[in-house]
Amino acid sequence: MMLFLKGGKIEMKREKREKMTKVLVVVMTIVFIASILPMFFAR
Repeated sequence: MMLFLKGGKIEMKREKREKMTKVLVVVMTIVFIASILPMFFAR
């Protein structure tokens, strides 16, 4: 039972990390687009 609980906690951590990386990627893309947009408008 304890091993099962430990495994579940590890799975939760992995899921959280995956969610964090996904959020990071989204934020990075938004920042990237935001930094590129002014260049297009400058033309």
